[in-house]
Amino acid sequence: MLDPSTDGNGMIVKDFVDSSGAKIAGLIVGDRIIRIGTTPITNYSDIRIALLDHAPNQICQLKLNAKNLSVTVNT
Repeated sequence: MLDPSTDGNGMIVKDFVDSSGAKIAGLIVGDRIIRIGTTPITNYSDIRIALLDHAPNQICQLKLNAKNLSVTVNT
């Protein structure tokens, strides 16, 4: 689940479902998803659109702000 109150600079992870690929990849509650691949994330629709370019279980690159650090991970 993502926090719907975005400020236009990414989406904050609020919670996970048990089988969440994001959770399995190591994201934690409070992480802010800034970019998926080359797509900047400003709302939930951006995430859906960015993931359309990736097959299930395909590795994709995320840019996150995690605990006030900017990191890029392959998930």
